[in-house]
Amino acid sequence: MAYREVEDLELIGQYDKQLRSALTKKGKFYEKRTIGYPSGYTTRFVNFLGSDANSIWYCSWEADDGSVVNLFGRGEFGSTKTLLIDLQFNYGLDRVYKNLGGAFLQDTTTGEISLAHRGIITVRHRIPIEVVFEVMAGHSVEAQSGRAATEFLLITELKSPNLLRDIGEFAIELRDSVRAKVEAATTVSIQPDGQSTKHKKSGFDQLKDYSEEFTGQRKSFKPKRIYAKSNHGKVVQALNKEFLGNGNVYKSRAVDLVVEQKSRALLFEVKTSSDTQSIYTAIGQLFIHVFPAKEKLNKPVVQVLVVPEQPMEHVAAVISNELKFQIVTYSIDEQGVVSFDNLEFL
Repeated sequence: MAYREVEDLELIGQYDKQLRSALTKKGKFYEKRTIGYPSGYTTRFVNFLGSDANSIWYCSWEADDGSVVNLFGRGEFGSTKTLLIDLQFNYGLDRVYKNLGGAFLQDTTTGEISLAHRGIITVRHRIPIEVVFEVMAGHSVEAQSGRAATEFLLITELKSPNLLRDIGEFAIELRDSVRAKVEAATTVSIQPDGQSTKHKKSGFDQLKDYSEEFTGQRKSFKPKRIYAKSNHGKVVQALNKEFLGNGNVYKSRAVDLVVEQKSRALLFEVKTSSDTQSIYTAIGQLFIHVFPAKEKLNKPVVQVLVVPEQPMEHVAAVISNELKFQIVTYSIDEQGVVSFDNLEFL
């Protein structure tokens, strides 16, 4: 799947109208609220997805400099508390601002338009781009931007029926993952002279920095299932929950999931499609990642391929009988709940 950044201002204007109209319709609860902003406070009309105590909210306006400000967070409709921002999705209407986070990407194969983020994040201070892309690796895609190939964080499709929820969940994941990474970026040890030194984590230790990946939209090789590309993170998150209390769960930018149990470890590779290319890619990743897992955990490792549907029969036979990999399939219902088949047989 290949992408290019939309840089045509007329098209950006069209997508801006579609985006804000859809978000306003989804946010049916509407009131004026104070929002805490990096440079102070602003009072604006805010749309809430629901009326519960932790509902996703959205606020938007056009700034004097020609940019569009889109803010997202969580809060309680009807409360008097100041709303805190989880995500800014800003872009320009008069020119393409590379220093603003928001962008529209076009799938060069299907023409579908998706929302993407440049990874420009501030938590008290600007977070290094490499840190943002490390903790949000499940969303990372490369797109042609001008003459260069640039990395973006894919959020969801512009036409997603759950647009506000999708963006809100992405915002929460991004906020929590970045904060956790910043807090765990260094460990402090006390030296004999009483001075403390900081040590950066590296290598397999990063598997301990498990952060929920997130979830976008792509067809599997059988037409009966249509899943979002961002479902990759949703499945990884669901796997993590399945093994709570039944092993130590590890994660890195390269490895989807490792579950260390008493006498073995489970190495998972998740794909959002069961087409041939996805299956072959997963096989290669399982082969490569098993070696550091064995070395660091010093236990037998079971390699598990997690896909939405069983591969073609002859391919599945090779995977199971010759490669000795396990295959787990999953489904996702209309509410976004992930269910696994034959996970209990691992």
